[in-house]
Amino acid sequence: MRERIERQLNRAGVQYKVGKTDIILKNCFKCKDTNWHLYVSIPKGGCFYCHKCGGHGSFTDWQRDLGIPHSYRLHSEEFDSKKTCKIKPMITEIISGSIERMHKELLANKPLLDYVCKRGIKDETIKSFKLGCKQIPAKAGVIYYYLAIPYFREGKVVNIKYRTVYKKNANGSIEDLSHIKDNKCHWSDNGQIILFNQDCLKEENLGEVFVCEGEIDALTLLQDGLDNTISVPCGAGTFKQEWKDLLRGKSPIVCFDADSAGREGAEKFIKGIDTKEYWNVVLPNGKDVNEFYNSLGEDNGKLDKFLNTVLNKGFFFVDAEKEK
Repeated sequence: MRERIERQLNRAGVQYKVGKTDIILKNCFKCKDTNWHLYVSIPKGGCFYCHKCGGHGSFTDWQRDLGIPHSYRLHSEEFDSKKTCKIKPMITEIISGSIERMHKELLANKPLLDYVCKRGIKDETIKSFKLGCKQIPAKAGVIYYYLAIPYFREGKVVNIKYRTVYKKNANGSIEDLSHIKDNKCHWSDNGQIILFNQDCLKEENLGEVFVCEGEIDALTLLQDGLDNTISVPCGAGTFKQEWKDLLRGKSPIVCFDADSAGREGAEKFIKGIDTKEYWNVVLPNGKDVNEFYNSLGEDNGKLDKFLNTVLNKGFFFVDAEKEK
């Protein structure tokens, strides 16, 4: 199946790359985007979906839209011409009205707000990034409370990550869950998986980019002026091919957690990017960015101390193979 789809794409003369379950096109023929957002699904019979504009359709649709003559189009039981990727409404349409509501709920939720503030996140940062609160009832009168972290692309919400912070039991007692390392996060349905603060990568002549393992780490640096800071969305072990294009020509300063998962994740991230120069930073005493930054004392001079540590503790590399 994959080979036959590739044959049609080659016939149309389009640029593409092959993933595990999808074939990814450089150009979207719907919105004219050129940043590899259009995916053709192999398991779903060759239907397509653009993660930029939401355009979607069947295997037959994209053959037609790419100008493949009717006599050359594939028609067989293997490809259901009526099959199309079932797309729910774009997330911006679903939750744009929910952001303000969840943000107001956070400002009124003392336990959750205390958690965020204890991590050193300032009031103006909470408001600027529209952090919010979501509560989900469970069995036996238990209610789980999540920190809602919106992901923005070009000023629009494209996903929300929900991170468990605490639960309230039926008797009113509160149980802290934020310290559980393997606490599972979840996402809004049909959201786009992008880098947190990804829009900063559009800046011209952007050199160094701080890459953190989590959003709280990134917010810690962003609020003190390091606007060239991003974080991976799903923990240290994740990497998407489109990030390679976004980071090409830049010099990432990878500041993942100092535990084994963070170290392995940093190596995986560095191997995935197409850049000649990078830092691989291991912060002291096994701390993550937020913990280490907050250990540096008062605000005055804290950023300079952090940068000095990064330059001293980080290992700077010029990849000779990528120089060739």
